[in-house]
This record gives sequence, C-alpha cells and structure tokens, in this order.
Amino acid sequence: MNNVISNLLDELEKELTQSKKSVFSGKSLVDADACLDILDEIVENMPTEFERAVNIMKERRQILIDAEEEAKQCIAAAQKTAEEMVAEHEITRNAEIEAKKIIDMARQNAKEVRLSAKNYALSVFDELKVRIKDLDEQIDQDLDDFNK
Repeated sequence: MNNVISNLLDELEKELTQSKKSVFSGKSLVDADACLDILDEIVENMPTEFERAVNIMKERRQILIDAEEEAKQCIAAAQKTAEEMVAEHEITRNAEIEAKKIIDMARQNAKEVRLSAKNYALSVFDELKVRIKDLDEQIDQDLDDFNK
C-alpha cells in the first residue's frame, strides 16, 4: 500500500479514536465530514493500483501477440527453408524431414511461449487479486470501525 493511503488511513483512525463519547450511549461522536473527506482522498489515491492491473493486462496481451508473431515468423522461415531444400533433387527427402523438425520445433516453441506468458499473467493476476482482497478487507474493517 502506498504511503499516501497509509497516512490517510492513520488520519482516519486518529479521527475515529479521538472522537468524543456521547454522554448517554457511550458511542463515539465523529466528524462525518472529516471522515468522508479522508475516505475521498483514499479513493483518489487508489487508481494507481488499478492502473497497474490494466498495465499488466496490456503486457499480457502484448506478450501473447509477440509470441504469435514469433511463431508465425518461425513457421514462415521453416517453410521457406523447406521449399528451398525441396528445389534441390538430391536432398529432397532430407529437406522434408528437416522442415518438419523445424516446424515442430517452432510450434513447440510457440506453445511454450504462450504457456509461459499465460502462467506469468495468471501469477500476476493472483498477486493482484490478493492485493485487491487485502485492500477490500482493510476498507471493510475501516468501515466497520467507522460505523461502530
């Protein structure tokens, strides 16, 4: 959590804990406007976490696009190589075998790159999910404390 949000939460806690107690009910009398102002500032500072999530999703998409492009280039290069080898009668058979190996390798490489990109994106999303859950729980706790 960034420093600004942490400081604002401390300020909100101070506002809530230092509020005067009601004579009859023993409940705290808080300055709702001050607390709401602090909450507004917290909300204003939270978009950085969401921007990070959007950037991660953009990076994931770009990784997948790059992987697809690399795979296409590898396959195109393998096909070109195979066509050139086929043109030579003496090594036609060897060329077909080699081209298949290159194409299989390119496909395997593309598959591994896509899988790696997907796993990376999933781990980033899991981390982001935990962070958002932590923030949500903190906000819920603060709201519960605020409503007490």
